[in-house]
Amino acid sequence: MFAGRYIRPQMGRGVKTLLIITVGVFLFQILLNSSAAFSSDQIGPLTHLFGLSLSGIRHGMIWQFMTYMFLHANLMHILANMFGLYFMGRGLESALGTRRFVQVYLLSGVLGGAGWLALSGSANVPCIGASAGVFGIVCAYAAMFPRQKLTLLVYFVFPVTMTALTLALVFVGGSFFMMMFNPHGGVAHSAHLVGAIVGWVYGRKLCGGSVWGVKPGRMGMRGIFNAKWSWSNFKAWYRRRQFDVLSNEDDYPVNWAEVDAILDKIKYKGVSGLSRDEKALLDRASRTKRS
Repeated sequence: MFAGRYIRPQMGRGVKTLLIITVGVFLFQILLNSSAAFSSDQIGPLTHLFGLSLSGIRHGMIWQFMTYMFLHANLMHILANMFGLYFMGRGLESALGTRRFVQVYLLSGVLGGAGWLALSGSANVPCIGASAGVFGIVCAYAAMFPRQKLTLLVYFVFPVTMTALTLALVFVGGSFFMMMFNPHGGVAHSAHLVGAIVGWVYGRKLCGGSVWGVKPGRMGMRGIFNAKWSWSNFKAWYRRRQFDVLSNEDDYPVNWAEVDAILDKIKYKGVSGLSRDEKALLDRASRTKRS
């Protein structure tokens, strides 16, 4: 899976640090108890102390809200989460900066863990894994860049292209479906969903938009909630969704890594070598600087 319209964003300090810490903790798990690291049926000593559980919180181990994110049950568990962090985190960190990126990742994880405790937490079976944080950055990215094209390599072989918003809906819809129909499957889907909500709200607030992505008075949500409903209203609302609203581009943060790449391109090909979208991004970056 990778993102980016012109170039793939470079890995920032936040993504790199989180990857190093998480992989390092996993290797430490293996050293302490290799069977616990590769089997979901056994719980190693680190998981008892730092995994999130009701009994742990009742005994005052409040650090578990943070530390559970850096533990993983097995190799596939950590690979899935770290791939998500790497491929989606680079673009989000490039847009937000390291401080805000780490903030949304950790906040999604902490509140996702709290949501898991409230909705389906267990006193004996701890919750571990970075999935809530990963869901948070996926949904934060989708909230800020809903029409950004992303290409996923399904099974690392088959390329599938979709928008960031579609990807977030796939993640959230799949987790919600599994929570409803397989609540005892050993996966903390409630943590995923709460983390996704936190990331979405964080991203929308940074863009200055409403939480649900439609500003008051715009056709769409107004037609659904406030106006008399009819089939013609529904068709108008659906068709409205097919168009890009160019006046809203300034609401999205400028991706300065892409701007730098375009400026480098000008050095070699000149302004005439830029595409219309690249020129539009430079113009928006210029307006942002002036403001």
